[in-house]
Amino acid sequence: MKRKQNVYSSNILQKLAKIKIFASSARKNLINILPSFGSLPEQRMHGQKYKIGSLETTRYSLNRVLKRYGHKFDITKRECTAFTASIKAYDDATTEMKQEGKGFTKNHAAVSLEDLYDIYHSRHLDPDAGPRALQNKVQWDIRFYFARRGSENMYNMTKTTFTIKMDEKTGMQYVVKVEDEATKNHKQNEHDIVTGYMPAINDDKYCPVKSFI
Repeated sequence: MKRKQNVYSSNILQKLAKIKIFASSARKNLINILPSFGSLPEQRMHGQKYKIGSLETTRYSLNRVLKRYGHKFDITKRECTAFTASIKAYDDATTEMKQEGKGFTKNHAAVSLEDLYDIYHSRHLDPDAGPRALQNKVQWDIRFYFARRGSENMYNMTKTTFTIKMDEKTGMQYVVKVEDEATKNHKQNEHDIVTGYMPAINDDKYCPVKSFI
């Protein structure tokens, strides 16, 4: 399995470099090339965007390939100061993937459709029932889509905690967090999808984006 990963990673790096650099010990070549590794999430594998797991596996495979060709440094270590640009590119890419739901998922018991129906059709969450009910619904939407760790940090959240974006392909709006808490409070769980993603639901008074706006 590792051999296949190494060959795959070698091909990727050579594609990024457009030259065969492995036999060279020139570090400056890699310094210029490796930041392009962060563009991999925009590429596709079997018609699907890469996930963090695929990106990380490829990164470690690249490291093994480079060492096999005589490079002494470790591109996976933050202490490797010669490659700060590529490390930043990798961090930026993984942050974006987590926001898009492409991280390592942790499975929890799902809220049943029956329970969701009862919750959303309660008079306490009816957007037409008044400001208090609308506030309750927005609170529920935020907890449902973003509070992956229970109520942690909920008291610090404001409207500026979130931002509204638009899917270029569908034209649909969605809400994401401005800051990813995984890098702030839980660095040991850096692959968690913490940020969440709250999509719009067209022609529905219960649309979470409509309520948020």
